[in-house]
Amino acid sequence: MRRASHSETPATQFLKAQGVAYGEHFYDYVERGGTAVSCAALGE
Repeated sequence: MRRASHSETPATQFLKAQGVAYGEHFYDYVERGGTAVSCAALGE
């Protein structure tokens, strides 16, 4: 499911200011899930 909104962080602000292309990948937050959860959600 693609979400209509996004969050902006200092890192994305920097990338945008430098003209760097990047993509956003959304996944559900899991308390204490760590990188295992994010990697699984992103297929890595």
